[in-house]
Amino acid sequence: KTNKIVCVSDYDRKIALEKLPVFPEKVTTIHNGMPDVEETYFSNPEKPGTVHIVMVARMDYQKDHLLALKAVKDLSNFHLHFVGDGPLENEIIRKVRSLQITDKITFHGSTDQVHKILAKAQIFILVSNWEGFPRSTIEAMRAGLPVVVSDVGGAAEAIEEGVNGFSVPKGDLFALKYRLSELIENPELRKRMGKAGRNRYENYFTFERMFDQTFAVYKEILEKGNQSSIG
Repeated sequence: KTNKIVCVSDYDRKIALEKLPVFPEKVTTIHNGMPDVEETYFSNPEKPGTVHIVMVARMDYQKDHLLALKAVKDLSNFHLHFVGDGPLENEIIRKVRSLQITDKITFHGSTDQVHKILAKAQIFILVSNWEGFPRSTIEAMRAGLPVVVSDVGGAAEAIEEGVNGFSVPKGDLFALKYRLSELIENPELRKRMGKAGRNRYENYFTFERMFDQTFAVYKEILEKGNQSSIG
């Protein structure tokens, strides 16, 4: 009975068209958007010294913090920050201890200061088992960070592959480790990708763009409804 179905990713739109008895024109994609931040919260991805990597994700089965830990354990010149909490937090802490990398991992827990943490980082990662269209990736791009995400759901739709970041296959330890190593060792690549990510955010993932697209859907439906009642 609905007039329009809005999906947050093309991946979800494809599922809707496969599973629901609806016409394609009734299903549209509007990607998530985020309000901007002040320039003081822009990152410096090429900053020399220890490379700070941030993963903003609930510690639950949807995400794969353990794979992230396995990917970084043999790398050098990094510090990994986990932002978020959840039922798997203790398991993840035990894994950090067993890998003997406690000095290279910081747990921030649940916080409303994500923008401040991203501003001090050089790389963003989101290692997942499934996704819709994660806003945390947009927050990282907004800060001007290169991003590495698992290619699940619509997560990779934020990425222009090799331009503002990389997508890696789900559960692929080698690919994740390779991309992280590549970014850690190449500050110029981080700088270039971070700038491209910021530009991509400004062009496609602002709150204003999401609002305008959503408003246009409601306007279209209401105008059609008025025309029908007049007729």
